[in-house]
Amino acid sequence: MLLENIYYIGQAIAVVVIIATLIAILVQSHQTNKTTRANLTLTMWMQTGQMHYLIQEPTT
Repeated sequence: MLLENIYYIGQAIAVVVIIATLIAILVQSHQTNKTTRANLTLTMWMQTGQMHYLIQEPTT
């Protein structure tokens, strides 16, 4: 019975570690998504500003 109990404890620890790993991956995915969206927004604003500048630039 002692070996069986050790086996069950090991399985429970493995499940906790797997769940913790999945949660860490989920959090990292959300952070990466947030950063990527911010960079995309900044890039779009920069391109829009450049286009506006080119349209408004007086020709000599």
